Amino acid sequence: MYSSMNDCSFLQTIGQTTSQNTGQTTSQNAGLDNRQTIVRILVRIQAKLVKQQVEMQVKYSSNTLVKHWSNTSQNTRQIGSNAGQNNSQTTSQNAGLDNRQTTGQNAG
Repeated sequence: MYSSMNDCSFLQTIGQTTSQNTGQTTSQNAGLDNRQTIVRILVRIQAKLVKQQVEMQVKYSSNTLVKHWSNTSQNTRQIGSNAGQNNSQTTSQNAGLDNRQTTGQNAG
């Protein structure tokens, strides 16, 4: 009788200890799982933010390049137009000068 009471008490102690250990382990694992999940979510968010930032930089760089090349093209066309006008004026003035010289010589 006495030994069976001791056995019962011993089994009860083992049961309580096992239950406490199980509860602690379950709680710790749940906390660890939550932390891991949160870390995964944060990593995904960070990756998305980095991707958006890179896309914005590429878009901005692309727009800047397009504007730069557009300005360069306009400047080139303007320079070409000015050069054409200058050539035309010089040719016309030279032709007029040649005509006057020829006329003067022939008259003389």
